Amino acid sequence: MDLALLGRALALAFASGVNFYATVGVVGLSVAAGWVSLPPQFAILGSPWVIGAAGVLFLVEFIADKVPWLDTVWDGIHCAVRPLGGALLAVITVGEAHAALQGGAELVGALTAGASHFTKAGTRAMVNASPS
Repeated sequence: MDLALLGRALALAFASGVNFYATVGVVGLSVAAGWVSLPPQFAILGSPWVIGAAGVLFLVEFIADKVPWLDTVWDGIHCAVRPLGGALLAVITVGEAHAALQGGAELVGALTAGASHFTKAGTRAMVNASPS
């Protein structure tokens, strides 16, 4: 596994923990527009359906983030979505590789996305609970 592949997997996993739908949408738009050269395993993210779904869910998340306590509930629901999304993007990054490498990428992706998600969600919960 080269350093660029590891960097791409960690960056996508970290970004997924903060906002999974924006990450998928930006990568999908990048693939569809040919802005960056990504491995062929990212082609599915360039589908108009995937980009559209990611865009709609990003807008829903954008609105939910503006409503106190709804943002905390949204983050609670996404305690599973964001780490799983980070794991999925990390596995897509390594592509056709040995099963141990794919499993390691999945684990590292889930842990990285989980760490960034729980940092964001924990900070938001503390801010919502603090006196004004």
